Amino acid sequence: IRLLRIQQGRFNDPVHCQISHEHLRQILPPYEAVSYTWADETGDRSKKAVIILDCKRFMVTTNCERALRRIRLEGRSRLVWIDAICINQDSDAERTHQVQLMAQIHARANTVLMYIG
Repeated sequence: IRLLRIQQGRFNDPVHCQISHEHLRQILPPYEAVSYTWADETGDRSKKAVIILDCKRFMVTTNCERALRRIRLEGRSRLVWIDAICINQDSDAERTHQVQLMAQIHARANTVLMYIG
């Protein structure tokens, strides 16, 4: 699976993250799963917000960016699993496979964070 390291920062700073690759069959580093709705309060699910992922601009939904911004810590990085980024959304095969693993991914997380806006 992919895990996302959200770099520390103040609330208004750009969101900087890095991807790491881990194996579910092995001991995983402590991580938190993030649960949220892709659509914002208007129902918009389009990818029009920007984060910096592995030093490149990466488009995400407004709610995804808001969730990452809200859970980011000021004093240290945070390791999370969030479906919109940790699953390759351009690959039908990967999406299908990863969706089958979601219960296990959430169960292995130290915590599941809920972002409700």
